[in-house]
Parts: sequence; structure tokens; C-alpha cells
Amino acid sequence: MITRLSTAPALEPVTLTEAKLHLRLRTTPWEALNYTTEDNLLNDLIETARQVVEDYTHRALVNQTWVGYLDSFPACVRLPRPPFQSVTSITVEGTAFTDFYESAEGILTPTDTWPLLSSDPGADPIVITWVAGYGATADDVPKPLRQAILLLISHLYSNREALLIGVNAQELPMGVQYLLNPHRWLDLA
Repeated sequence: MITRLSTAPALEPVTLTEAKLHLRLRTTPWEALNYTTEDNLLNDLIETARQVVEDYTHRALVNQTWVGYLDSFPACVRLPRPPFQSVTSITVEGTAFTDFYESAEGILTPTDTWPLLSSDPGADPIVITWVAGYGATADDVPKPLRQAILLLISHLYSNREALLIGVNAQELPMGVQYLLNPHRWLDLA
């Protein structure tokens, strides 16, 4: 299945204030004259860290809409990017298909059989749209994943260059891996 993000999350799992507190930056005007100077950078780091966590775990954190494209039906369709919330639609050659079961794990099976495709189905004959994520709010996201985002923000904020002189190269910070590994979805079939 080829997939693409259709609708990004409405909010991030970590707020700007949470990121500033984690970085020990000023959060109010009376604490510092230019307390908003780096807000754009921090917002970008929050989004980037969330995307890194989602890509590493193969999960969606805050609810988001995905679209998948198939050329043919397998026996059952396993939707990527858990946790699965709901199927919005399935269209087969432009016609809505509603005779299917959806499991809590995001496995779709037909009530009877999948519809047959015409001899010349054209491009993207099967289109599935679904919502994935832990929920609509940041509080729905497990705390270890939110903490991993904060650690990544801190790492990216402190290391703004591609090369650090005098420091050994390192992969993803080990603490981040320890937080993320239990949540990693490895069933990529």
C-alpha cells in the first residue's frame, strides 16, 4: 500500500510552553525582554521531533488522516500508522464500498468478498482513508513518547550544526531510544 498524510494533526503532543520549560527558557514577558525571540525555531523543532518519533515508531501520535492506495485487494488490509481510530471511506474505482469489518487493530476484511476490479481499473483503483492516532489531545499520547519529543527538542536546540567539533558522532540519543523502543510498531507487512 502506498500511503500519504492527508490531514496533519491539529496540534502537537508538546506545547511551546512545555518545550520552553524543558529547555529552561523564559516563558513569560516579565522574565526576559525577548522571551519570544526563538518561538518560531522552537515550534519547528517541536514538529520535527514529533515527526522523528512517528517515523521511528511507525505510529501516529495525535489524530491525523491518512490515505492509502492499492492496486488489488489482499485477503485482508492492515492499515499502517497505528493506533487505528476509524475508516473514513473506501472507494473502489470511484464507488464507495461499505461492506467491510474493521478491527481495533486496523485490519479490514470484507463482509462477504472484496469487489472485483474491472479489466482496466486505471490509476489507484482502491483508495482507503482512515484516522490514526492515540487521540485528539496531547494528553492522549503516552508520556514516554512525549518525553522523547522533549529530549529530541533539547538535543536539536543544543546542537544546531550538522558537525560538532571535538565531539564524537552519535546516533539518536540513547535515552530517546529507551523511551521509544517499547512503542515501536514492527509489523510493517
